Amino acid sequence: MARGFGKWTVALAVVALASVALRADSHAILTGPKPRDGEEIQPGVKIPNFPVTAAQMQACHVTTPSAIRATYTAGQTIPVSWIITIPHVSNPGVTISLSLGDGQPFNTLVQGLDVNILTTNVTLPAGKTSDHAVLMWMWASQADNGFYQDCSDIMIVAPATTPAPAPAPVPATPTPPPAAAPSPKPAPSPKPAPPPAAPSPVPAPAPVPPPPAAVPAPQAAPSPAPVVYCPAPTPTATTPAAPAPAPATPSPAPAPAGGQAAGTGAAPVYDFAYDISACYPSGQGSNIFQLNIAATVNGEQPAADANGGLAALTITFNGLASIGISNTWSSTNSKAVGNQWMFETIDDGPNIGGQFLLPAGIACNGQQPATVPTLSMTGQLLSGGAIVANIHPKGQTAAQGATVPVPAPAPAVPAPTTAPTTAPATAPAPAAGGAPNYVVTVNAGSCWGAGPVAFIVNLGISVNGEMPANDANGGLAALRLTFNGAQDITASSTWNAGNPTTLGNVFSFETRDDQPNVGGIFTSTSITCTNGVITPPLQFALAGQLLSGGAINAQVA
Repeated sequence: MARGFGKWTVALAVVALASVALRADSHAILTGPKPRDGEEIQPGVKIPNFPVTAAQMQACHVTTPSAIRATYTAGQTIPVSWIITIPHVSNPGVTISLSLGDGQPFNTLVQGLDVNILTTNVTLPAGKTSDHAVLMWMWASQADNGFYQDCSDIMIVAPATTPAPAPAPVPATPTPPPAAAPSPKPAPSPKPAPPPAAPSPVPAPAPVPPPPAAVPAPQAAPSPAPVVYCPAPTPTATTPAAPAPAPATPSPAPAPAGGQAAGTGAAPVYDFAYDISACYPSGQGSNIFQLNIAATVNGEQPAADANGGLAALTITFNGLASIGISNTWSSTNSKAVGNQWMFETIDDGPNIGGQFLLPAGIACNGQQPATVPTLSMTGQLLSGGAIVANIHPKGQTAAQGATVPVPAPAPAVPAPTTAPTTAPATAPAPAAGGAPNYVVTVNAGSCWGAGPVAFIVNLGISVNGEMPANDANGGLAALRLTFNGAQDITASSTWNAGNPTTLGNVFSFETRDDQPNVGGIFTSTSITCTNGVITPPLQFALAGQLLSGGAINAQVA
């Protein structure tokens, strides 16, 4: 029985089960969010018994809760990540299920994921909060007749609400004037020809001067379609007189309501410029290539509150029979079907990419696969509206532009009452005035070769619980990650890192705006790779400072 705290207990179980035995890594440990105390022991805490019983899937083997490891919002899509510690024959396929409280059954959210992706995204249930929820990670392993399980204690809070109290004070002001003002002019009431819109109380002429002041406020909003946030707060001051000036500015009326392309109402243009920047062995019989995409929507980065909102996209790797997913970034709900990658864009995530498995038998030719795929793309807005989908190599103009055959885009709700109206241009560090907390999770993945050894490192960066940003928590930072256990490292390829350099066993780089997933492919002559795993495992230390020169609290989780 799962332990319950607060209103709801939420447990996510990640279980690797399948019917076919393949070569896959079988010992693993939950890394994000951090597991309970005592569960980080490598190569993982084995619980004898295979297959897993129903009772074992309903309880954490470490029953003592730890401090809250992370706080999330109900309905939020969160990353769940793990590391592989010992490679041997096991069963591929990951299932993620969800339980909502003591005694409640687990409901499957996703299943059949590739074990080797090491991270996936899971959406928490909307409307369910908990002061002490439990994230349960489980991986069954037929090869050693057992399974591995970790639990993490988390908090789930309600999303912030944005009430609209502006209409409340408006009706109170127009009522009193008719009783106090009309003493000088009671007689003209039979012939009030000039003010035809006024009712029997003559004070109606008094509100006439304000309408000119109200005209500029609504007039400015329609012309720049992307700035949808501003119109909502403007009309608070003079609501009663709004009908009179309306005929003066009829031309802006057709302006789109949902932030569509350039005020024309056309489908937004998704333009993706890509390159394939690396190709290397996976350590498990097939090769991996890396895809980097610079994404724009009507010339802007993808956003939830502009250009119709976010989109669901499908990229086809023409020339390849199939692909597998090793890792992705700046996307959500990723999956591979045949030779297609299906995913959704995320808010303010213009740098999209991933590491993908090539079909067996396709070699690497330098930094490119021997068979270089050509890419095509289709998709639609999450609201169901159409898009124009262009994808092309970086440095070339868009050659593909097929409009998806779906209904004309319904105006998306732009959420004008959200934070952009008050967002500061440059936010200081934390509210408490202290140095921002930079927490980095490090995943040293597959390795291959000998003298030098090549290996992959993926970093997850949070700043006061948020992604790095140039307008929050003091701005971006220059970080130094030390690879303890290696005397020398060289970066052959990096992603989402500004000004990357290596010196000795230190990787130095700058964070980028809205880019929490940093990584690279490194080589070293001072480490050993055994069956695709660095032995002994590397340990990491973090230091750095804000680009402005301010201090940070640096920590490796």
